[in-house]
Amino acid sequence: MGTQILLCWLRMTDLRAASGVEEVGMGPVVQAVAATPYKEVVLLNNWENASAENYIIWLQGQTQSALSVKHIHLSI
Repeated sequence: MGTQILLCWLRMTDLRAASGVEEVGMGPVVQAVAATPYKEVVLLNNWENASAENYIIWLQGQTQSALSVKHIHLSI
């Protein structure tokens, strides 16, 4: 396992990939963890909590990295 930490936003493409939308492939986060063995993946999330939780469950099957979600409220 690597020593690096991946910090990234959870985006719609990632959520669509987890839902099985074939045209988006595996999504950017899975592509990143497939290319590099990160120690930890920290996802910044501004989607509904249920969407992020479902994504984490799916992502656990794609990587051995430790996973966490930081919920961020964005305002206009």
